[in-house]
Amino acid sequence: MIDIQNLTRLYDGRAAVDDVSLTVEPGQIAALVGTSGSGKTTLLRMINRLVEPSSGRVLIDGQDTREVAPHLLRRRIGYAIQGHGLFPHRSVGQNIATVPRLLGWDQAAIRDRVDELLTLFQMAPDQFRDRMPHELSGGQQQRVGVARALAAKPDLLLMDEPFGALDPVIRAKAQADLRDIQRRLGTTLILVTHDMEEAVTLGDRIAVMDKGRLVQYAPVRDFDRPATPFVRDLIGLDQRPFHLLSLTPAHALAREGHADGPALPREATLRDALAECLWSGRDALPVEGGGVITLAALRAQAARRRGRRNDRTHPASHGRGSAAGLPDRAGLVRAGLSTLHPQQRARDLYPDPALVADPVASGAGRAGGHRLDRGRAGAGGAGDAARGARVPALGAHDHQRGPDLPPVAVLALAVPIMGFGAGPTLVALFLYGLLPVFENTLAGLTTQPANVAEAARGMGLTHRQRLWQVDLPLALPVILGECG
Repeated sequence: MIDIQNLTRLYDGRAAVDDVSLTVEPGQIAALVGTSGSGKTTLLRMINRLVEPSSGRVLIDGQDTREVAPHLLRRRIGYAIQGHGLFPHRSVGQNIATVPRLLGWDQAAIRDRVDELLTLFQMAPDQFRDRMPHELSGGQQQRVGVARALAAKPDLLLMDEPFGALDPVIRAKAQADLRDIQRRLGTTLILVTHDMEEAVTLGDRIAVMDKGRLVQYAPVRDFDRPATPFVRDLIGLDQRPFHLLSLTPAHALAREGHADGPALPREATLRDALAECLWSGRDALPVEGGGVITLAALRAQAARRRGRRNDRTHPASHGRGSAAGLPDRAGLVRAGLSTLHPQQRARDLYPDPALVADPVASGAGRAGGHRLDRGRAGAGGAGDAARGARVPALGAHDHQRGPDLPPVAVLALAVPIMGFGAGPTLVALFLYGLLPVFENTLAGLTTQPANVAEAARGMGLTHRQRLWQVDLPLALPVILGECG
């Protein structure tokens, strides 16, 4: 169990996180939602002490995190970030093995765990274990990043906008895969996102933050009763009916009957059922396990939920659409059916059925999907800089070493003319020869990808380990003068 008690973080006297308390039960997914600068990333990073709290405390299974050295604490907590933060100089297998190696696992156990996770994430070990990160698609890179976070079998996994850089189609599949894997493993998960739809899709409970304060923390089903106008606006007026339908599994509304066509998966939501009805033109769908669900029942369900919400918030506002409170078929299609069902959008984007079945394999674009707030600036956005850099392939540093120094021959002639002997001349020449090495080393160490450095810290590498295992290997092409 994760127990956050009165957690506060001050920057220059201003609270980025202000007296936040919440509890996450074992095996739950808690989604932290808010606009940029709301403090959600700072709150997440205080759990594994990447940011030290100004006051308050975090208890993990009853133990105060302040009682554990930060790097040892992080090795017990999985950490995945936007842009994955894979080490570009290490293979997929070596990346996944990072924390088990730090913990001293033997080689056989590490190899078994790497292969187990690759299989779990639908990546054949023989095909992917020895690949380099730049040889993977965006979706595959993100899978490996999550697999690395789970490698040491942590009870708690922290994720900071892990899918924000993915194409919407790939993002939807990554979310479904994560939810399925989390259910299998029973890992407690705390997720930061800007996207309320992602929070509803993945979360058991949602924590909404605004200006550093926690304004609502409740089960997903309770968000048809927003606690404040800010929460109501965050849910969104135009998307609210669809969010409400996302709260209920389709099988809960299934009734006896018969319908033609492919069956809806049992774990699908009412929103998925509505999308399939509209896409296929059917008024009824069979549901795996028995029963059917009808378009009329979906509209009635949306009307009931909307009626309860309006009674508690603003009864005079019913918006446009059908009398049942849900837009009619034509209105939904005009609004953009692609927002309802990722697979349908895949059919539009990728005519090849193979790419629809596995959009990750297509290497689709990396552009992020719809977000609540596209702006990345603002106070309290502690994760923005850490997530901002894309991991380049090894040797892809954009570096200029500055103007060339005078030729060695000029220095060799100048020193004796100044009256120095052979010994000082040789020392001067030696030191002169080291200047480019020092210059390039400094440049190489200060141009590391920010998300790689963030990932290394989050996995529990010490300063010395980061220097020798990450920073210097990545800086080596610059040190050797191989990048112009």
